[in-house]
Amino acid sequence: MALPLLARPLDGHPPKKIALGAWLLSAMKLLANGKVLRGTRFDPFGHSAERSMERDLITRFEMSLR
Repeated sequence: MALPLLARPLDGHPPKKIALGAWLLSAMKLLANGKVLRGTRFDPFGHSAERSMERDLITRFEMSLR
């Protein structure tokens, strides 16, 4: 993986990929299971300005279809 926070491009070259351990698969599964929280009051990112804007855009789009 070439994670943007850990592997930065240098002198116009693409970022170097880094090897991560097998623990990452467990972490990814945990994150994937967190999708059930999306849209609920327990959504950790649901109250950000960007998510509020997304919900408003969806509502506007649906209203324009009527």
